[in-house]
Amino acid sequence: MNIFKKLYGKVFLIFLISLLYAIVRYNIFGNVPWEEIPFYITNKAISLTVLFLLLFSVTGKTNDNATKSKFWMIIFILISIHVSISFLLLSPVYFKKFYFENELNLTGYLTLFFGISAFTGIVILNIKKLFPNKKNSLVIPESLIKNIRTLIPFLLMGHLISMGLKGWLSPHNWFGYLIPISLIAFIVLVSYIIKVKRK
Repeated sequence: MNIFKKLYGKVFLIFLISLLYAIVRYNIFGNVPWEEIPFYITNKAISLTVLFLLLFSVTGKTNDNATKSKFWMIIFILISIHVSISFLLLSPVYFKKFYFENELNLTGYLTLFFGISAFTGIVILNIKKLFPNKKNSLVIPESLIKNIRTLIPFLLMGHLISMGLKGWLSPHNWFGYLIPISLIAFIVLVSYIIKVKRK
């Protein structure tokens, strides 16, 4: 129980730091209006929190199955919120680089493809927890679970690269010369993959 309390405290701390960073970068140094904090800015903080949780799921005292399961459930809840807000905001107003003449362009389609694919994988990893009373009809081979867990970080990397690569290569355009949240998330993902390979 004490471990879980620490886990929830860690989640809140990561989210708070991510939110403060997003506010400083986009609201203070950037040109994003303050009224965008509840959805647009918070959504960025949620996405970064998910990536840090993914990293922490393979570090520290997370070797027991119960803690790992808790990590993935929290990741699922947060990424569900992120996906919901992202679709609510999906328009040329918020994501101009995803569109060409009010139609999704290749960048937009690739970002959505990788994002939805990663989300689907996370749903599959949590499907037994979502439908606990349907054990017989939802038997997923352990080998498939392992492959999905391996694939998810690479799908998330595809999501981040599609969405942010152009901006990463233009540091002179970074708000306050602060690193874009998508680039921080990418670095965290690379760290996660390296950590997993060393285990």
